[in-house]
Amino acid sequence: MAASLKRAQESGIPITQPDFLANLSADDLKGILSGNVEIPLFEERLFNLREAGRILNSTWRGDIIHLLESAKGNALVAVKKIVDSFPSFRDDARYGEIEVYFWKRAQIFISDVNLAFAGRKWGKFIHMDKLTAFADYKLPQVLRALGVISYHPDLASKVDSMQVLSQGCEEEIEIRAMTVWAVEALKNAFAAQGREVSSTWVDNWLWQLGQMESFRKRPYHRCRTIFY
Repeated sequence: MAASLKRAQESGIPITQPDFLANLSADDLKGILSGNVEIPLFEERLFNLREAGRILNSTWRGDIIHLLESAKGNALVAVKKIVDSFPSFRDDARYGEIEVYFWKRAQIFISDVNLAFAGRKWGKFIHMDKLTAFADYKLPQVLRALGVISYHPDLASKVDSMQVLSQGCEEEIEIRAMTVWAVEALKNAFAAQGREVSSTWVDNWLWQLGQMESFRKRPYHRCRTIFY
């Protein structure tokens, strides 16, 4: 997908312009995402892109910069504004009587802006250290390989046989919640050894490990979702 978006940008398709996104046709998106496989959740992606363009125009004067400016350099405020503005970023779940807030994509958006601008200009934020791990499918795979987390035998059987978990089911929420908790524990373990790191640093470290074959011996959990 990243290669497709880069190709579209380099070929002059205005994929960063809200007017274009708000009126994006299915054929246009199929052309942008053309490749050797059919990308999953196509209709959901089309809906979310149209939503992004429409809300950028209606709420943020056609430019995400205005949202960043309104956050006044506060990473937590910026994340909340993204979630409040764009329903497709509202990564909430219900676990029994508890409302769970992961907000993976909103948090990683601010983290990416911070990294892209090397912590300066639009990427200058306070409270970056208060962001959590970006709970997805790769991190729990690595945490399991490291022995930091383990699954109940029934869940382990489902994950290892690549059964699809439904979005928002108890098992999926538990995997993601334990991922966030485990990253916080690792951050504290680093601190105990005299190395102060952020949750996002630990997240990135685990993600990099996940690109190594030795951490892919057992599958990651399968779940069709727009949130990671």
